[in-house]
Amino acid sequence: MKRAAGFTLVELLVAMAIFAVVTIAALQLQGSSTQLSGAQISQAQRLQTLSDTSGYLADQIRAGAGVYTGQTLPDGVGGSSACTPSGAQPCVAVLVPVTQPLTCTTDPSTVIAWRLHEFRYVPRSSLPAAYKGGGLQDGDAYGLLEVRISDPANPAPAPGVCGTEHATAPTSVAAYQTSTSYVVAPLADDLTVTAGSAPFAFDASTNIVTLRLQSASRTQGKLSLTPATPYELQVKIRNK
Repeated sequence: MKRAAGFTLVELLVAMAIFAVVTIAALQLQGSSTQLSGAQISQAQRLQTLSDTSGYLADQIRAGAGVYTGQTLPDGVGGSSACTPSGAQPCVAVLVPVTQPLTCTTDPSTVIAWRLHEFRYVPRSSLPAAYKGGGLQDGDAYGLLEVRISDPANPAPAPGVCGTEHATAPTSVAAYQTSTSYVVAPLADDLTVTAGSAPFAFDASTNIVTLRLQSASRTQGKLSLTPATPYELQVKIRNK
């Protein structure tokens, strides 16, 4: 017996069910791809943060004439505390030369002052809102601040202003501890401090500073760390 042309109701229902399954699978795949793309973008951003931050820290440390720990210094958020690599606010300070502006007639490599650059981790909750990006909760990460402290007896001239030569680095940073002339610059707001892996370490016998950096991010409400264990970089000061 021949049946009439077309699909039976059962065949239509089966076809619709198959189409629904395929559609749901496609939507799930699309959603997974979107989530994967978001995670990849987030990871790339964290890697860029680490690259920028570690590169800047390395440049400042290499140029330094000395690394200092243990001194009480401004914390960058309105207080003062000891600058120690293993403290609650991991910290290291580097004495960095200030060179003559390129517009001056004297050699631009001439050192005209020395600044103490303090690099300090602080709880993210203590950062001003202007220093923080979106996406992270305060408990997820730390902020990293740079506090540039001038020597009251020989402050660095204003940018672009020529100065006189002061090639010899100070042998003590006591004057910097009482200085009220300093500038705070935010370097990052998404770095972590891992127990048992201090972000700073200094070996006075080799003049090497070890940096350990790890970045945090939230994607789809999930906290991710890059890399899985802190990225480690060793930098030797060159002007000692």
